[in-house]
Parts: sequence; C-alpha cells; structure tokens
Amino acid sequence: MFKILLIDDNEAYCEQIKKSLELKNYYIEYETNAYRGLEYALQSEWDVVLVDMVLGQQIDGLAILKEIKKKRAEIPVILISGSSVIEAAHEWIEAGAYDYLEKPIDLERLIITLNHALELRKISRLNQSLVDELKRNISTVGLGNTLSEALRILSEASDTPERLLILGEKGTGKELIAKLLHYNGQRKYLPFVAHDCELQTESDEAALNALYKNLFEQARGGTLFLREIHNLNLAAQKYLVNFLHQNFFNSNPALPMVKNDVRFIASSSIDLKALVEQDAFLSELFHLLANFTIKIPALRERVEDIPLLVNHFIDLESRSLGIKIEKVSEQAIQLLQRQDWPGNITQLKNVNHYMALLQKNGVIGEQETKLALKLDSLIRDLHSGEKMPDNYKRIDELLGARELPE
Repeated sequence: MFKILLIDDNEAYCEQIKKSLELKNYYIEYETNAYRGLEYALQSEWDVVLVDMVLGQQIDGLAILKEIKKKRAEIPVILISGSSVIEAAHEWIEAGAYDYLEKPIDLERLIITLNHALELRKISRLNQSLVDELKRNISTVGLGNTLSEALRILSEASDTPERLLILGEKGTGKELIAKLLHYNGQRKYLPFVAHDCELQTESDEAALNALYKNLFEQARGGTLFLREIHNLNLAAQKYLVNFLHQNFFNSNPALPMVKNDVRFIASSSIDLKALVEQDAFLSELFHLLANFTIKIPALRERVEDIPLLVNHFIDLESRSLGIKIEKVSEQAIQLLQRQDWPGNITQLKNVNHYMALLQKNGVIGEQETKLALKLDSLIRDLHSGEKMPDNYKRIDELLGARELPE
C-alpha cells in the first residue's frame, strides 16, 4: 500500500484530510511539528509528502521541500497554500515541487494529484532496477578499450550541463547512452522522454507550440531526448533556438513564466557540421547543443570488442530461448570480426539471434555463423524493399536446409 505523509500545524485540518483520504482507501499519517515532520519524511519510506507552506514555525514549507529534494529527491512533494501566497507557485515548481494545491482543498483535485504523484513514485521505484539493467547492458554499446575515454566523459556528464549531443552511426547505441546519463544522474527519479524527430512534421508556430508544450510538460524536471535531430525542419530548429535562449516556458497562462528545468540530449547519425555548411541545419542550434559532445565509434572501428559483445548477446539468447549454448568457435568470432557491420551493434545483435537459433548441440561454428550472416543480409534487403519475393523463397530454403548452397 502507498504511504502518504501530511505536514501541517493544524491538527484539526490534518484529521479532516486523513479521514477523507482513508475513506478512499489511502494510507496517510500526519505530523503537526515541522521539524519532526521533516525528520520523519527523510528517515521513513514515503510515496508522497504533502506540506503546508505556512507552518507558523521557524521553518516553512518551502524549506522542507528543498531539504527533501536535496536528500530524498525521489519522493514527490505536493505543497498546500492559501491564495495569499499562491503567486509564488513558480518558485515552488523551480525548487522541485511536484504540484501545489490551494486551500480550501478540493478533495477530487487532491485525489487526482495524488494518483499522478503515486504513479510517478511507482515508476521511480523501478528506476533503480532499470539503472542496474542499463549498467549490465552497457556492453551492448561496446564500452571496451576503444571507448575508455567515453566512459570517463560519461562519468563527468551525468550531472552536467543541460544540453548534450551524442553522435554516432545508426545502431551504435546512442539512446542507451542517453538513458545511462539520465538514470545515473540527479534526474534519475524524474521522466525520461524520447521524441523521434524523424516523425515530426509540424512547421507552423501554433503546431510547434502545442507539440513542445506537451513534451516539456511530460519531461518536467527530467530529460528530453531528441532522437536524430538532423531530421527537424528549419521552422522547428528556429523554434528550439528561441526556446533554448529564453529557457522559460509558460505551461499555465494564469501564472508567471517558469524556468524550464529540462535537460536536453540530442542525437544524430549524420555529420551536423556538414549539414551546417550546406545550410540544412542551423549553426546556432548546433552550437547550443554541442557544448558537450559524445562520439560513439562504429563497430567496424572497434572489432576488438566483438568477442565481448558476442558472449553477452549469446548469453541473452541462451536464456531467452531456454537452450544451453556452450561455445562459439574462434573461427566464428574471426568471421564476425571481418564483417563491415553497416548496422553496427543492432545488426550484430540480430546476427547473434540467428546464430543461437541455428546452433548445433550447444555449439556455434563457422558454418552456422555464415548462414546467420546470409539470413541477416536477406532480411535486411526485405526491410529495404529489395528483391522481396525472391528473398522470402531463399530464406525458407536456407532455414529448411540449415546450410549454405554450394
């Protein structure tokens, strides 16, 4: 059951809120002493903390909010205030408040706000396991000897600047790096929102405002990942330039402009400098994003990482398929190291999947690897729309024979 803590110096009011929420099957405790309430919030496990702004003591709700965010950033804090101080709401949001409610509290709005905050808390509880999984899967981007410098940059970048650019060919693991940065940093309990720029078609100001307002609100306090940013049209690029310069966002017209606390991470598989020279990408946007850049090498530039990657992927496939694969031969590894890998890590993962399906008695040799590479080539042609009828027939023949024709 979710646990809610209310900190308010009015005991009668606390009892009223407690009874109302208990009738709706919420578990809630309250504390009327601000200092004890803060200590209780920091030392016990809570899913949401409600704090009155005016406590009639030496410490107020804003100070409690800041202390909780400093030491227990994963806990959503909802502030409660009278209308006389509600104009300071933008300061509370900047300080990390999840939301704020005006007295007298509307029970229906309180429940809606609590449910949203509890959903965020539920997600944040999953984040630590996600971080662990990301760390285990970091080998999927091949952080071996070739990327030792990238590891150093990653450790420096986790809580850095609000704008960062990740460059690398398709399939090199750019989004995984972005997630690792997010979930290893101070924003890890807040949203990670990915936006596919390739699918974005909006170009007029009203449509762009609607789109980015939604993205900014979803990612508030967390990270907005702009996938393949080179696909943005010039109108969208200009919009982002203006926003990044102002760094303020008005999500509620009734309130003052609020500083936009969103970290921007953009990725591109295209050389943005070349696009700038061709006037296809705004120089100003490039320089705003590229003050911190991570370059992920292509797989063909780091073939020494392939044995590690193959071991990792084959282990995953073995567990997923429920089969025991004891060995990938040295000849199979050498064959993989001789490939060009235009699809990078993603392609290698697919080939390893086919290798696992084709294993014989727990062993993957050169013959199975050749067949897996051929299957990958035929399937990649299908995805590109080439030789479709012929390729379906050849795939069936290869899978049926389980060997390459002479």
